[in-house]
Amino acid sequence: MRRKQDLEFDGKKHSHPGIISSVLGAIALLADVIVLVIAFMQSGQAGRMVGVTGFLAMWVSLVGLYYGVRALREKETKRLFPRLGFVLNLLLLAGFGAVYALGM
Repeated sequence: MRRKQDLEFDGKKHSHPGIISSVLGAIALLADVIVLVIAFMQSGQAGRMVGVTGFLAMWVSLVGLYYGVRALREKETKRLFPRLGFVLNLLLLAGFGAVYALGM
């Protein structure tokens, strides 16, 4: 019976900043979905707490984007988590920008 390490051919490991980027992107996405649902249920009159939560989610996404870029620059690591974190955080920041632009 083969062990898992016998099946790895490249010897690369997952990037820690890439994993952090992906986790931060998932947290920001979850917070954004919750904020949007609450704002929709209250017809846009959700209050200051929802706005602050959305703003903090934007900053979490920005930090996640930083870690994603940092992870993409690493050599000899797997690329799944850095790419996932980078794309997720970039799309979230674009979404936050769109919400801000439409709100003006």
